[in-house]
Amino acid sequence: MARKVTLVSGQWADLPLKQLAPLVKDFGYDGLELAAW
Repeated sequence: MARKVTLVSGQWADLPLKQLAPLVKDFGYDGLELAAW
């Protein structure tokens, strides 16, 4: 069984979520963990 791979959005905090989410999908990640600080 393969593991799901997610990207943490902290290093991408300068991009709006509307722009970041499609990029993450195109990169092949299974999910996006939103950084909140």
